[in-house]
Amino acid sequence: MCRLYHVSKSPRELARQFRLSLDAPLPNFEPSWRIATTDPAPVIRRHPETGARRLDVLRWGLIPHWTKDAAKAPRPVNARTETVATSSMFQKAYRQRRCLVPVDGWYEWRKREDGQKQAHAFARQDDQPMAFAGLWESVRWPSGEILRTFAIITTEPSLEAAVIHNRMPLALTEADWPLWLGEAEGDPATLMHPPSAGMLRIWPILSPLGKGRPNGPELLNPVSDDTS
Repeated sequence: MCRLYHVSKSPRELARQFRLSLDAPLPNFEPSWRIATTDPAPVIRRHPETGARRLDVLRWGLIPHWTKDAAKAPRPVNARTETVATSSMFQKAYRQRRCLVPVDGWYEWRKREDGQKQAHAFARQDDQPMAFAGLWESVRWPSGEILRTFAIITTEPSLEAAVIHNRMPLALTEADWPLWLGEAEGDPATLMHPPSAGMLRIWPILSPLGKGRPNGPELLNPVSDDTS
C-alpha cells in the first residue's frame, strides 16, 4: 500500500520537469514531506480538449464519478494493477482519466523482531524525482461544487522493496509518461510492472507520523534499524 509520500518541488520546478504548458496559471502549494490520505496534492493531467499537460491540485482518495452522497462515498487511495482495468470503481478512470503523481519518495513500515514497526523511506538511488501512475475522477455535487480526486496505482514490489512490504506504488519512467497520459498509442497495461531491481534506495527513519513531528526534510534523516 502507499498511504504517505513526499514531494518537495515547487510548482515551477514541476512544470519544467514534466514539460507542462504554461498557458494556464500554475497552482500554488507548499512542499510537503508528509502527504497523507485525504490531503490535496499536485497531479499531472492531460487536458481533455487541448491535450496539453496540466498541473493541478487534487485530493488524495478517489471518489467515483457516479457518487451521489459525499458522506457515504468510498475514497480508495490505491488501485491494484491486477484489477484496475476491470473494477467498477476504477475501470472508467483507467480508460479515460490516467494521471501522473509527482513524488520524491514514500514511506512504509516493517515489523521488527521486538514487535514494533520501523518506518522506512524509499527514493531513487540517483535521488531523481519520480512519477507514480495514478487515476483521477471529477464529481459534481448537487450544490454545483466540483471535486476532483485521485488514487495511486500499486503493484508487486521490486526485489529490494519486497523486504519491507508486499506492495509498492507503480513508478513510471519519463519514457512511459506519454503512453500513460494517453499522448502516445499503445496499451498502458504494458507499463504495469515493478521497477528493475537496484533502482530504489531504502533506509530506516524515525516515524514521520505522530505529534510534534516536523514537516520538513529532517523526516528523512536515517536512523539505525534498532531505533525505537
